[in-house]
Amino acid sequence: YKLVDNWKQYLETYLLNENIIEDRQSFADLLQSKFEQNPNWVLHPYPVAIPHLKDNMFKKPSILITILEEPIQLQRNQNDLNSVHYLISMFIPDNQKMAQFVSALSEALSEHLNDIEEFMQNPYEFKTILRNKLLNQIKNQLQ
Repeated sequence: YKLVDNWKQYLETYLLNENIIEDRQSFADLLQSKFEQNPNWVLHPYPVAIPHLKDNMFKKPSILITILEEPIQLQRNQNDLNSVHYLISMFIPDNQKMAQFVSALSEALSEHLNDIEEFMQNPYEFKTILRNKLLNQIKNQLQ
């Protein structure tokens, strides 16, 4: 649960503090560029945004689920502002196996979009789903 005024700065600070990135400006530039190219990060009409990037600047994978104390307005296109209550951010090194995991995670999330408000009231349930998806991914790779 966070009060976030500037979502980009919030993500930059988190990733720096967690030693996931080294260069704030490179991340900020990449995030801005990809957001402009992918306005579908905002899952209209749902109150969810899923910023996600795959790049070698990330030293380790990171999934950050943020429940916003106050909604933020994100622009999905030139004339369309959307109210976002949840940020589900995924940043991974340029790695195909991790990309498959993120895809599985996105699929699990999409199954709960219609009841996202109720679903996010219990973030530990989402954490359990994430853990199970990751374990299944590892199991499949070992076979």
